[in-house]
Amino acid sequence: SQTWTFITSISANQKEADQYFHDGTNLAGKGRLYGNHTQAWLEVWEEGRIETTGNLKLQQAIYGSLYYILSSLPPLNAPKDFEFYGVSPGGLANGKYQADYQGHIFWDQATWMYPPILLLHPELGLSMLQSRTRVLAEAKENAPLRGYNGAMFPWESAYTGHEVCPAPEPLKYEHHVTGDIAFAAQQYFLSTMDVGFLLYNSGYDFISSMAEFWASRTQYDDNKKKYVIKGVMGPDEYHYNVDNSVYTNVIAMYSLKFATKIAKLLGKATPSNWTDIVDNMYIPFDETLQYHPEYEGYNKNIKVKQADVILLGYPL
Repeated sequence: SQTWTFITSISANQKEADQYFHDGTNLAGKGRLYGNHTQAWLEVWEEGRIETTGNLKLQQAIYGSLYYILSSLPPLNAPKDFEFYGVSPGGLANGKYQADYQGHIFWDQATWMYPPILLLHPELGLSMLQSRTRVLAEAKENAPLRGYNGAMFPWESAYTGHEVCPAPEPLKYEHHVTGDIAFAAQQYFLSTMDVGFLLYNSGYDFISSMAEFWASRTQYDDNKKKYVIKGVMGPDEYHYNVDNSVYTNVIAMYSLKFATKIAKLLGKATPSNWTDIVDNMYIPFDETLQYHPEYEGYNKNIKVKQADVILLGYPL
């Protein structure tokens, strides 16, 4: 019998791809390729993982999810010039044209994939953030095109950092992604206290520019005596062009509040209305039924795609 080994080498340039292919074939020829592979993964696993007890299927799902996410991120101890463009909900295993989100980056990276990676591998958490700071200039170009200030990240992003969403409604209304990215930056700083990120890696510009966007996205409602955000789509994509999505308003408020605190830490001034918006953001709440409606005009008989309000407890 014979054993066949197939090796594919992918890199940013031909020279690196040839070198990695040579390394792989050399290890395979010595019978060490698989052993090196498993040892490398063992080292990653020993550095950080999530363990549960009493539920094998849950543990398998966690291990599988963590494996696929890590497989789509830069290697640990990657060189500083390693270019990373973000991870799609389908990871590197997907990306077919007109399917699997075509490899585009959404809020999923910041909101769902990011928190466990940040805690287990902070350096990879930074790489995920830098996939956004890399295209900060494009986000700053996008905001005025949409009539706003600061930096407005696209609902779907890819290599260029410009909007690549093929669906008109999310493209036009699903703005919460900019708040999700700002919240990820908040999690990173509070977890690591990495002042260097703020000073030397565009971190402060990144955080303050997103807050500037939210300040321009709100407007003061004289009747409510509150700041409101009109014409959005929350994570519930069944409903769009709604006013005062509770999730969107909260994530916007968090973005402004965090940027204000960081500015104070660095001794920088912020526009006076930022604090006013934070203190007076309208957060819908039904006093009679004692719950947060998903958006203005929502009632309990309306079918939703997913429960936005629950997200106020986690991950927010």
